[in-house]
Amino acid sequence: MSNIEIYVQILTILLAFSGVYLVVRTFALKRKIDHTTLKARVFLNDSFMTDVWTLLLIACLLFVIHAIMELNDIFRFITMEPIIESIIKEGTELGVLVCTLLLVYKFFILVNLAKYEP
Repeated sequence: MSNIEIYVQILTILLAFSGVYLVVRTFALKRKIDHTTLKARVFLNDSFMTDVWTLLLIACLLFVIHAIMELNDIFRFITMEPIIESIIKEGTELGVLVCTLLLVYKFFILVNLAKYEP
């Protein structure tokens, strides 16, 4: 395992724990606010909906790239250096994780702002 793979794994673990924290925190905050207000905030905020769909699209595209790389391992359509292949795989996994984390953060901000409204 090269140094870059170790750094990517450490970064992945840190981001995953950050995501778990945000999900738990958002769920705890969500229980304390009015659900009707939260639903209205989600669907009336155009930038929120656009950001959510954009992040989902990017995550799906990165997942497709990762799946293609896995198929390339099996069938060897394209020959490439192992380190480049590893960087692409780890990068796509990290990209999906970052998109998911940003999505959870957007929900956290939305729920956190709704908590302070009457």
